[in-house]
Amino acid sequence: MKWITGVWLISILLCGLLMDLALGASLEVTLGETHVVTTGQVYDAAVVHNGGVLILDGGIIGTNAFPSITVEEGGRFVFNAGLIRYFENSGVTELYGGRQATDSSVNRGYLKLAGGDPGIQIIHNEGTLDVYYTATNRTAWEIDSPSTSTAPAIRFFSLTNSLSTGSYTYGTLTPASYYAFGKVYHSTGAFWAVGAPMVARIDISVWSNWQGRVWSYGYTAPVAFTSTVRTAVEIAWNAVSGRTYQVQYTTNLLANAWQNLGLPVQARSVTGSVCDTAYITNKTYRVLVRH
Repeated sequence: MKWITGVWLISILLCGLLMDLALGASLEVTLGETHVVTTGQVYDAAVVHNGGVLILDGGIIGTNAFPSITVEEGGRFVFNAGLIRYFENSGVTELYGGRQATDSSVNRGYLKLAGGDPGIQIIHNEGTLDVYYTATNRTAWEIDSPSTSTAPAIRFFSLTNSLSTGSYTYGTLTPASYYAFGKVYHSTGAFWAVGAPMVARIDISVWSNWQGRVWSYGYTAPVAFTSTVRTAVEIAWNAVSGRTYQVQYTTNLLANAWQNLGLPVQARSVTGSVCDTAYITNKTYRVLVRH
């Protein structure tokens, strides 16, 4: 009986150790590698090196280590679903879904905010930040640009308020109110979101020593897509040049279980298309606008 109890105890300890190892794992994505993290997977942290692509389609990154995700120059991080604490980006980061903690993320490269919960603040040091969307569950969300040596670009898309389409220097913007840390130049924005119109109140602050420029762009809604069946299947749709789209497929419409077909595609003309070489006859496709 003691031997059996001892075996069970060893087994429990081994299981606990394996669980600790699994929860304590860190992820590194290297040159030429595309790594997809899905629901149920947990990592302490991730580093995306030059030439690597990390896609978060569920799961958790950021159990113990800070930051959750480090994107080095030349790396790419696509956030569709799941949970992270925060990121530090020097490459390309695209936020389409998921949720971040209240920690501030840092951008030094290219950042696209097109969905999900961006946390409470983006510290935008340099590079470009494109804002297509902000979370509706946050009544105050900030962009802070404390840099004095660079002029980082902040571009707002599909806004419907007093900040009309055009280009503005910081000094020409009329602040809505003043705070000790700087000015709030834009208080209320209506953002278009995939599937339905979504309105969110945001406070975007910029430190008073920032001398950058702000752009505001209009928005044109997409139209339905068409498909042509060949030995593979090509999915084509009328697009808006510069917009980003995600093609998805399912083999079970009743279950509503859609999966991404490859990476998001940025349209270079008025027509977007992708090719599915793993075509089977019972697949159904749809195209989502990522911003």
